[in-house]
Amino acid sequence: MTPLELIGPVPALIAVFVGITELRSGSLLACKVRSLVFVASALALVVGLFATDFVTPRVGGTMAVLSTVVCLSGALTKYSRKSSAILMGFAGLLLAWLWIVSIPIP
Repeated sequence: MTPLELIGPVPALIAVFVGITELRSGSLLACKVRSLVFVASALALVVGLFATDFVTPRVGGTMAVLSTVVCLSGALTKYSRKSSAILMGFAGLLLAWLWIVSIPIP
């Protein structure tokens, strides 16, 4: 197992934990949907990371930018708990790093 395959599932586990926390919170449905959009996008980015065999620099850069948006959601979106916001920020940073590292060097 490579370090990338070892660290890769961590953002998915964080996103699942935050998603469960948000679904169980007592906030309004609109607040839940707003925060769960970023949770679902983080999960999609993790799936995309493992589903691609060869990452071009353009795809890797685009996915790193989308991961940065997930990271910023921790600061700009109101989550039910402060720890959820911090964990989403960490998951977004980790995803961006994983996408950048997966770009092959020519």
